[in-house]
Amino acid sequence: MIPTSIELENLLNRLEYKKYLGADKYLIADDYNISRKTLKTQISHSFTFFRKKAGLSDDFSIKHLRKTFLTKLHTKTGFIESFGYQRSAKVTLNNYIDKVQVVKEINRMGFGYFNE
Repeated sequence: MIPTSIELENLLNRLEYKKYLGADKYLIADDYNISRKTLKTQISHSFTFFRKKAGLSDDFSIKHLRKTFLTKLHTKTGFIESFGYQRSAKVTLNNYIDKVQVVKEINRMGFGYFNE
C-alpha cells in the first residue's frame, strides 16, 4: 500500500476504479490502440508542455514531483518508513526528502521544544 493524495483519489474516482478492482486493466488510455511506450512518450511531452506553461525551468522533471510529494507527505505525517519507493527510512531521508522544505514547514507550524 502507498499513500495517495486527495487529487489522485478524485482522479481514480472519476475513472471509476472500484469497478475494475482485481481486473487486469489499464485505467488510463485503456481504449486506445497504442503501445504503453507511445503513451509514456505522450505523457512526457504533456508534462513538458505544462511545465513550460507554469514557467518552470527546463531542469525541473517528473522526478522533482516525486520528491515534492514525499517531502510534503513527510512534513504532514512524519511517515518516512518505505513509501513504496525505498526500503529504508535512511535512503528516503537522504535521497528523497527536501530538507529545506521540511525546515520551512516546521517553522510555519511554529515548532517549540517545550510546547505545553
